[in-house]
Amino acid sequence: MNFYALMAWQARVLSLTQKLTLTTTYKPRSVTISFIREVARLSFLDEGPRLVKEFLNKSGIHFIIVPHLRGTHIDGAVMRLVDGTPVVALTLRHDRIDNFWFCLCHELAHISLHFKDNENDCFFDDLDVEGDSLEKKADKLVRDSLIPPENWQKISHNPTKNCIYDLASKLRIHSAIIAGRIRYEKHNWHIFSSLVGHREVRKLFPEELSL
Repeated sequence: MNFYALMAWQARVLSLTQKLTLTTTYKPRSVTISFIREVARLSFLDEGPRLVKEFLNKSGIHFIIVPHLRGTHIDGAVMRLVDGTPVVALTLRHDRIDNFWFCLCHELAHISLHFKDNENDCFFDDLDVEGDSLEKKADKLVRDSLIPPENWQKISHNPTKNCIYDLASKLRIHSAIIAGRIRYEKHNWHIFSSLVGHREVRKLFPEELSL
């Protein structure tokens, strides 16, 4: 990852965020597995990705879309402003519904697990590469938040489209989230490709991507 490009991207995120105002102050330790599940349920709605900003803003968390710069290979990041307010930034580098929700929840997992009081924590994530122990802990929290282990056990052995749709309806989440998890676990990117929502996210953020 190009360090200077990464710093330029971060500077852009912070510059844009500092122009925004939140009406709610972030409460430390408010991002829990239940909170992440609430966020994930927005995926059940057609305009779900666009509703994320309002949901997080009302929880005292900034949310912003800033395209990645060449050489950064970054999907998302979480950082803090000087006053401690968390900032979640996504690049939409991979324009898929499953990637959007996993990356978003991954950044929230960092807030839940790794943000400590009075520290300027910052995490940059390229989800195409295997991460360290902190990243693996965040991944596990995301997996358990999006699809509870007891539900995953029932579908993981012999998944079908109907099973995916049924579980998505039961959990009130987008079927792409379940299909994406299956593809990842099986290391097979050809199965259920019609379910993961290719080219369905960027079109929801035309203003942000034109900044």
